Amino acid sequence: MYYPQVRKALDNILRHLDKEVGRSMSMTSVQMSNKEPEDMITYVNALLRTVRFPLVLLCMTYLQELLINCAHRGERKPKIDLFRTCVAAIPRLIPDGMSRQELIELLAKLTIHMDEELRGLAFTTLQALMLDFPEWREDVLSGFVYFIVREVTDVHPTLLDNAVKMLLQLIIQWKQAVQSSNKNHDTQGSTSGRSLSLDRTPALGVLHVVEGLALVVLCSCRPATRKLAVNVLKELRALHTTLGIDKGDEELAIDVMDRLSASVLESFIHLTGADQTNLLYCPSGIELQTLAEWSSSPISHQFDVVSPSHIWVFAHVTQGQDPWVISFSSYLRQENLPKHCPTAINYAWMFAYTRLQLLSPQVDLKYVFL
Repeated sequence: MYYPQVRKALDNILRHLDKEVGRSMSMTSVQMSNKEPEDMITYVNALLRTVRFPLVLLCMTYLQELLINCAHRGERKPKIDLFRTCVAAIPRLIPDGMSRQELIELLAKLTIHMDEELRGLAFTTLQALMLDFPEWREDVLSGFVYFIVREVTDVHPTLLDNAVKMLLQLIIQWKQAVQSSNKNHDTQGSTSGRSLSLDRTPALGVLHVVEGLALVVLCSCRPATRKLAVNVLKELRALHTTLGIDKGDEELAIDVMDRLSASVLESFIHLTGADQTNLLYCPSGIELQTLAEWSSSPISHQFDVVSPSHIWVFAHVTQGQDPWVISFSSYLRQENLPKHCPTAINYAWMFAYTRLQLLSPQVDLKYVFL
């Protein structure tokens, strides 16, 4: 009888705590709020007058005591303790009044909170939603991607790497959940209860969203970050195979880039000091990962170079730079990724534009030349 009221109370508590010690204590936040919880005490006092069930009354009374202690001591710790408890209650309790998108956004933002334990609890909750709620999977994955795009900029490279690792883990868990469900289905010969492998057409669209982010992350000048993006693309291919969904008219980005890698390398390897025999004729073949992690630099001192792939590379760009610049521009030629993966490319351009806008405050205009 009291379960609906508990869910509503959880919704209100989460919203207030997010306002007090959530968003303001993000590791990407410029400044932290020092507000006292007086408004929360007023809210809880009003809520207590409407509660009819003993268990809810006990929970609300405990909350009231915590908030009063917070106000008296001027500390954040009791509020963060309560925040941890509320986050840990999800998904056993789903807040009533908070949309699925809002809840995923809140949990995603808490993965970059200053409190380590709260970060861990938030990601654990996202993993539980991914594993146990098939109808949430597309929303969790796409929601986490949009969180990375908007909240974790390239100004914070360590946070970006950690966020991409978490995204990778969510993809792997989706794949493992489907594999486990398929295995149980094969063993039992029938499906009983809730299935973990509800394959829906939106899944392919979500994979393209993740591909778009991975392509943007591949623009990083840090080989370690690019390696993570390659791993995301590989796991997306494995998930796509596990789901057994039709590709339609488009290919996966990883398939196109792996197929083109050998010819891309051949187009500019003569500009470098690399051993062409070892690279071009290695038994394992040339794949995207080979080029993304390669650290050789062009050595040409010409003013400009036209490679066999007709890509103009100016000396001031290539001199001492990672050949990945040339490689990635080759992948993005119109007859390559844009032709075979238009949806992923559209997402990539949208995400890149958003992230460039977020970086604009960091750029001193006096250094910008048109």
